[in-house]
Amino acid sequence: LSGRTYVTDALQTALVALAFLPASPALAGLLMGLAIGTKYSAAAFVPALVWSVPAGRRRALLWSLPLGYALGAPFVVRHARSSARLLLVHLRGVHGGTWPSAAEVFEMWRSHASSAALYLVGPVGLVLAFAALARRWSAERALEGRRTLPGAATGVPALLLLGQLAWLAVSNFPVVRYQLPIVPFLAAWAAEGLVDATPRRGRGALAAAALALSAALSALLVFGVPRVHPFERAGLLIRGAAPPGARVGRIWFGMPQLPGLAPEELKAFPNLGVPAEEPSQDLVVDDDLPPIDFAPAYRAGRDRDYEALGSFGGAPRLFGFAWPRALTPHDARYPSPRVTVWRRREGTAGLRGPRGPSARDSEGATAPPGHLPTP
Repeated sequence: LSGRTYVTDALQTALVALAFLPASPALAGLLMGLAIGTKYSAAAFVPALVWSVPAGRRRALLWSLPLGYALGAPFVVRHARSSARLLLVHLRGVHGGTWPSAAEVFEMWRSHASSAALYLVGPVGLVLAFAALARRWSAERALEGRRTLPGAATGVPALLLLGQLAWLAVSNFPVVRYQLPIVPFLAAWAAEGLVDATPRRGRGALAAAALALSAALSALLVFGVPRVHPFERAGLLIRGAAPPGARVGRIWFGMPQLPGLAPEELKAFPNLGVPAEEPSQDLVVDDDLPPIDFAPAYRAGRDRDYEALGSFGGAPRLFGFAWPRALTPHDARYPSPRVTVWRRREGTAGLRGPRGPSARDSEGATAPPGHLPTP
């Protein structure tokens, strides 16, 4: 099932949530193992699952968990050494070859916290959820007094949140879907806070208020994207502007699609010891999808030797309203990235053939007839 899923976060979320439901520790471990086999980040929630099971019953959970993982990812078990090496290479690669600094970690947490407040359970939902957890903690202290370790009512939520924070710290990608595994728990805690903190008559209105902002912003991100993808528009512009034999550089493999041309990979970021380079192609195309800034060498060469030929996409728009780009989650940039096509200036290296047409973005600018579709 996970092999048929392009984005595995939803399946991982379902398996993680289901793992906390069964009364059988063996079944819980099997489900968590399947979740880890679907996506490694589910391992961050294993401590919380272990803590949720009474000490005398944890043995069944601990032997069923690796069994579930083996069923979910048999190819990884068979090639354990090479898989572990590739995982470490990937984790280092997303940070440009180095592990994240404390400042990067806190910035990642800040970005995810704002996304959770805006797009997941909403600010009202977050307040209700943490109010419920605070009430649990207060009730536990009042009932049992000071103790060395917290009970399951507070220890499991604490470990779930710490596991989520640990995974976000190393992910280096501020995408909302990385927070999906914690959403069912936040929703349950928010519902608990709603019941505890409000009278029966006021619960419906408060629940609607909790959902309103997230629902409205989700609608904006879904229905506010352009009908024609910015990469498609950039590809049409490049194919119309590039003379025969022109060299075209791009960041992503396959985006934009450039049939009839031989695009080259741009070394816009340092990666695992390979330094970034100034662009040397006749045309280059870059965008705002990377979660890290362009390397100074690439940016300096591009700004010095190239001029913007066209720019497409940007913030989602609905009914003429453009949502601020700084508040747009990284996920929403995939259907509407800010894509820019750059052409080498005359007198630097020079384009072979005549100058191509120019175009600006769709916000109040023109495009060459026959080249760019109207979104």
